[in-house]
Amino acid sequence: MDNNLRFTCGEIGTVNGHTIKALTPDENGAYTVVVGALEIPTRNNVVYDSDSLIRAMSDPTSRFNICLKDGCLAGEYGHPVIKTSEDMSRLLMIDEHYISHYFQKIWVDETPVTIKGKQGYRIMAKVKPYGPYGAYLEKSLRDPCHNTSFSIRSVCIPMNGPDPKYEYRKVQLIVTFDAVHAPGFEITNKRYAGNESFEETTFTRKELEKALSNTKGMESSTMITDKDIMKLYNDHTIRMNGEAVATNIAGNRSFITRDGSVIDAASLLYRRK
Repeated sequence: MDNNLRFTCGEIGTVNGHTIKALTPDENGAYTVVVGALEIPTRNNVVYDSDSLIRAMSDPTSRFNICLKDGCLAGEYGHPVIKTSEDMSRLLMIDEHYISHYFQKIWVDETPVTIKGKQGYRIMAKVKPYGPYGAYLEKSLRDPCHNTSFSIRSVCIPMNGPDPKYEYRKVQLIVTFDAVHAPGFEITNKRYAGNESFEETTFTRKELEKALSNTKGMESSTMITDKDIMKLYNDHTIRMNGEAVATNIAGNRSFITRDGSVIDAASLLYRRK
């Protein structure tokens, strides 16, 4: 036997009883796919907190939810490339030049699935190929041999969890679900239709605010607002023309001004005590 190394790798046809297959669109041209998962760790041993993930998807004030209801929530063909904090603004927006699909519906399938001994639930979506990369995505979805995967793009914070072998994340907001080549979840692909190639990036509030300011003039494609940032950091500061003028008293219509006085909303609006 010679000393030359040989490498051979072929497609795995069936995993856990699921096979790669060509998908068929419905009467509206939309495909049913798996875009995420609840209570199942990613291949990088990250677990997204289910309660926060569901809240982020269903929050009626979020850009994600508003765009979904308006029929204009899109996703890109591949995650944005984020190398430094200077690229952060790209993470927060959906670039129309790279759109490959939009979502008609997103829901949680109540039928449990078991992956590597852990039971969880699939986040499903009706996805319609659309935009500059729509044809590429549809070709992949219809190909009986090529797997098609999706991955969440979100803002999270670390949190404690019950199992030390996993890292836990609390989802603060969701930007979208992108079509990717290699998912983080084993089940977010065509094999289980019937995520997570994106590496984590750490950033500060100042960097996040700077990233948002860099998207000025592109509000229609930006999936985060000043209000979202305040919510992320539990900030109740009231600003006028960029100046902090008061702090909201949670659950109340009263505010505390910078000099410590308590005023009502109308007085704040007209700058009267």
